[in-house]
Amino acid sequence: MINVQPGPSQLFHSVRDHVRQAFKLRIPELLPSGDEARELAQQTAKQLRELLAVPDSHEVFFLPETRSFIDEAMRVVGNSSALSHDVLLSNDVTLNPDTKLLVIHHTESGGTSLRPEVFTHLRDRGDDSLIAVDASLAWPYASLPFETIDAVFLEFHVGFGMPAGLGAAIVNDRWIQRHRTMRTSPEPIHPSLNLTWVSVLGGVLGDMLSRGIITIRRETEYKSSLLYHLLDQHPLIQPIVKEKANRSRTIIAARADDIGRIQDELRRHAITAGFAGNSVTFANFPSHSKEQYERLADILSAIRQ
Repeated sequence: MINVQPGPSQLFHSVRDHVRQAFKLRIPELLPSGDEARELAQQTAKQLRELLAVPDSHEVFFLPETRSFIDEAMRVVGNSSALSHDVLLSNDVTLNPDTKLLVIHHTESGGTSLRPEVFTHLRDRGDDSLIAVDASLAWPYASLPFETIDAVFLEFHVGFGMPAGLGAAIVNDRWIQRHRTMRTSPEPIHPSLNLTWVSVLGGVLGDMLSRGIITIRRETEYKSSLLYHLLDQHPLIQPIVKEKANRSRTIIAARADDIGRIQDELRRHAITAGFAGNSVTFANFPSHSKEQYERLADILSAIRQ
């Protein structure tokens, strides 16, 4: 079976091995407040920094999930704004001068992603606003301009092929200082943190580092180019995002009049994708091999009038 749903998506190939190793090391028995837990979190954060080139200006905090943290930050700050890609890609972004926090998805489920200059433009126009970016659907492929971003949030069960239940907040000192008085800055080790998943993530990150981020990005681009090339010429299913510069490499969204036929054919070949209405979304993460994407392209190509 191939799972190309956006999330939870297909597990990274070595997750099961790292789960067994975590239990062998008795990681589930660690106390979140203990030295071993802190060392584990620090080592995994170091690997994440290395893979994604996270600068020293930003701290890494692991969380059970990030939705409540983002919601709490928006609630406490008071004057916040969640900007959609429809607005950000329109070249007509108007910001309220009183806005204190901008929350943005780097990549949306509709198949669009933001270029680095969008964040630079926001920083130039956003005055002293904090900028928080959800990179769940973008990483590890995307390269973010950290100099323009105060906080990055992500859930690892998406692009990193992890089980659900682990996220991270990567925040700079400006974010920490502003939120410390509001009690929404992350704790060093969250009391409900699943340390087993932190250990497993460390194993996955080690495997990704061995493969290399350049190779991961090249493979992601190969797979997305393969599918977009097919969809651009397909008589029954077309990409939703027409502007190539705005197309996501990690989330590929398409539309078909007879979406049921597409779904039935994929199901017949044991492929699970994200279906909603007359659209389908294909995730393209390191957990999806080139061979799996070539098979997906062959199956879609065979669906004709």
